[in-house]
Amino acid sequence: KYIIDGIARELHRLIGGIDRQRHPDPTTLNERVTELVESVLRNPDALAWLCRVKLLNYPLYLHATRLAVWGCIVGRQLGLNRFALRHLTMALMMSSIGKSFLPESTLEAYSWANLPDEYPLHLNKTLFYLKSFKFSSNDTLDTVSKYCERLDGSGYPSGLRGNAIPFLARVAGLVESFELLIHPFNLKHAIAPASAVILLNKHKDQLFDGSLVEAFIRAIGIYPTGTLVELNDERIGIVTSQTYEKRLRATVLPLTTSQLQFDTEALPVDLNMLAGKGKAKASEPLFITKGLPANRIPESILLGAHQRLYEQPQGWWQKMKRQLNW
Repeated sequence: KYIIDGIARELHRLIGGIDRQRHPDPTTLNERVTELVESVLRNPDALAWLCRVKLLNYPLYLHATRLAVWGCIVGRQLGLNRFALRHLTMALMMSSIGKSFLPESTLEAYSWANLPDEYPLHLNKTLFYLKSFKFSSNDTLDTVSKYCERLDGSGYPSGLRGNAIPFLARVAGLVESFELLIHPFNLKHAIAPASAVILLNKHKDQLFDGSLVEAFIRAIGIYPTGTLVELNDERIGIVTSQTYEKRLRATVLPLTTSQLQFDTEALPVDLNMLAGKGKAKASEPLFITKGLPANRIPESILLGAHQRLYEQPQGWWQKMKRQLNW
């Protein structure tokens, strides 16, 4: 939570300074990025979960933070060293600077099938301000300048193809495409992460490097941490952590009863350990039937669940009950 809040504050300060015709120094943001990289290396589930439930008043800043977290998680799967992870993370975060200058209507109209004419202008804006920063590197500029290119030459601004697109730029483009599918600027168009994974897989070796798509899917799984899911007893829950060897047997926090009433008392369920209840047969394991889009549950419910799990003081009895899944 500290890392996410700190990044949001620094992005707010950075973009606010640009709006006031200043030349802000992103050094502090770079320090927050280092903290984010270290956190993901320790536990990729924690920040993935928080990015899906944290309620902020700055949706574009949260978008930038989510990009950075996904980038870290995928970079970790790819075996990138800390220097490359920081480079990728900083580039993804900086990529949102130009988007802050676009009209809300342009952002909300974005989709793969319908790219508004004004939308590509964000890239020139971002590069203009990046070049004016005290903290800047040719590597970061190169990644940001080419992350909107696509393998088949259909991207922008130069229509680059294949290996002409730098490796980290290809990773960044894939990460942003996934994020804007599951968390578009207009949440009415959100799709479930599992559906987004299918779409990315459909376009591998066309829009995206096939080996990167496969590594991305291995890194996040079909149901990434923070994904809303429906269980076979008809409850809706959210994935709070996953075992990387058994991704379909994740730990899920039920958010509703089988009658779709919000459940404020439910505890996390380890699907690898417990048998199903409710409509599922007693002998049948509880399992995920499908993923759901992010707009299926109000963000306030997700935030409440997060606070209940991670932020409220707990006595020894409450902790014991949670450990026992009572």
